[in-house]
Amino acid sequence: MKNVRVIIVGLVCIGLIIGYYVYLSNRNDSEDVKTSDDRTEVEKIIEDSDLEDDYPKTPRTVVKLYNRITSSYYKEEYTDKQFLKLGDLQRGLLDEELLSNNDRDVFFNNLRLEIKQYQDNKRTIESWTVSSTNDVIYKVIDKRECAYVTSSYFIKEGSSYKKTYQRYVLRKGDNEQWKILVFYLIEGEKKDD
Repeated sequence: MKNVRVIIVGLVCIGLIIGYYVYLSNRNDSEDVKTSDDRTEVEKIIEDSDLEDDYPKTPRTVVKLYNRITSSYYKEEYTDKQFLKLGDLQRGLLDEELLSNNDRDVFFNNLRLEIKQYQDNKRTIESWTVSSTNDVIYKVIDKRECAYVTSSYFIKEGSSYKKTYQRYVLRKGDNEQWKILVFYLIEGEKKDD
């Protein structure tokens, strides 16, 4: 009987030691996650976006990444090096035809001017949404697959707010990647809220 009690106490002690070890291991893992969550949106975009090995799979995810980058220009703080990385990532989402009409230096000069305009007008993109998967329109144009994705933007200018809508036309390339061919402002849907 005494041996059984010693064995039970021993097993309980071993269980407590293992439980405490598991607790400490999980606590350290959650602290690592918190540290990575402390990254800015700009850092997350730059560090987590690898267009070479992990290009967005759908037209919607391409537009989502494009919007995250665009929103960051106007709302986040970043270094000049980060600005250039964001811009190059954004350009990586554009179709070759659009890029051919938009030289890199011209792109960055125009982008800097637009950001300055936003800052001068105290304008920021407060939030944005991308149309649902069911609302993406697919068509074949000149034997190439195209997709139409609508995005809405909630913009703050000074103390007033407005909502704008933009349509993105994406074209699937030979490498099966969806690239933004063109985008333009559209009139938004009128819905009662």
